[in-house]
Amino acid sequence: MNIMIYIYVALWPLFNQYVIIDLGSGIPDITVQILLVPLLMISTVLAGKSKSFGEFAPWLFLFILYSLITSVFHANTSTLHIFQLLIQVYALPYMIYFILFNNRDKVNYKYLSYAIIIGGLFISATGVAEFIAGKNLIGKVDYDESIGVSLYRTNGPFHDSIGYASLLLLYLSYIYYSYSKDVLPKKFLLISSIFIGFGSFVNFSRAAILGLLVVFVSSFSKNPKKLFVMLFVGFIVSVPILFIFSDIVDQITSSKLVQQRTDTQTMEVRWSLYNYVLDTVVANPLLGIGYDNFILVHGGATHNSYLQVLVELGFIGLIIFLIFIWKLVVSNIRDAIRRKQPVNLRTMMGIGFVVLFIPNTIVLLQSPHFMTILMIVIGAISAHEKSSALSESSVELQNDKITLKENHSGVRLRDK
Repeated sequence: MNIMIYIYVALWPLFNQYVIIDLGSGIPDITVQILLVPLLMISTVLAGKSKSFGEFAPWLFLFILYSLITSVFHANTSTLHIFQLLIQVYALPYMIYFILFNNRDKVNYKYLSYAIIIGGLFISATGVAEFIAGKNLIGKVDYDESIGVSLYRTNGPFHDSIGYASLLLLYLSYIYYSYSKDVLPKKFLLISSIFIGFGSFVNFSRAAILGLLVVFVSSFSKNPKKLFVMLFVGFIVSVPILFIFSDIVDQITSSKLVQQRTDTQTMEVRWSLYNYVLDTVVANPLLGIGYDNFILVHGGATHNSYLQVLVELGFIGLIIFLIFIWKLVVSNIRDAIRRKQPVNLRTMMGIGFVVLFIPNTIVLLQSPHFMTILMIVIGAISAHEKSSALSESSVELQNDKITLKENHSGVRLRDK
């Protein structure tokens, strides 16, 4: 079973996207992932002595359940379709976390790290090759070419440049962790980080380039906690400022000088989209319009993971979702601070930025690809940290026993 785990984390893009099983006409095709991941999880449950679901798991399950229940109240929503989406986007990636964390005593972490980084090199190579070729080499293009999609936005199953780069940012965080923990040869990790970093940069995504800088800064910053707080406060402050000065923003984006720039044209379109989303939220504040229904109503996504949840599942769904994300990311940061683990803390700061901030420009947290690698990276790091903590505790206990024995022997000698 361990070999299958290594193979899966190295080649998950193939299992996620390309290896399709055709069940005949009228029956949806399924990926090998749908068969392989549950099989690995069942094996883990049968073989493992203790089961740890993760602090975030109850909130994830509650979010899935809430999404299914609310889909019943919307006539234009197929509950079976929603169930399939939720399994693909959240349940299967979570199973990977469960498998890695609960196999921590059986899986060789060195081999696992090699397998994970190979997956990152595979994804980066795909994007770089398609950038050089100027066309989609593998997979299907899901967007309309008539809207003027640039050539460097054709990254196979990860066709959105920000989404593609975000996957690589998670891999870079993992490489930093492995580098600092001396898990793999440092030359291999340095070369891998250069190639994966180039794959992220080559997309020319502004959010991805910013993320690239933040991941590196948070990794090597002496005070990552302060950095994270500054980033978080900056984001919180920027949102109301944009609303307060909305008239000024409209004037700037409608000026002829600004219209000549593609990036500000994007800003103008997004601004109109966000206003439309907020109007929809006001009309359906509690239960929303139904999971995966915004694309049916609007014809596209909200370009914001949190707004996507808000408009589709209402404020109740958003609260559940935010607690899930908070428990998934911030609990690891808090644990690293408590245990005084600077490497784990810095790694989680980089991952936290990718998870908490970049989804504000893309529906990243609704992507099965992003959620898969997120669970792989967090699951592997959490497993390694847990194993290290248990090993350290075991050594301390053994030292305490030796000290106690020596003290006891000394007392006996003095008595004699």
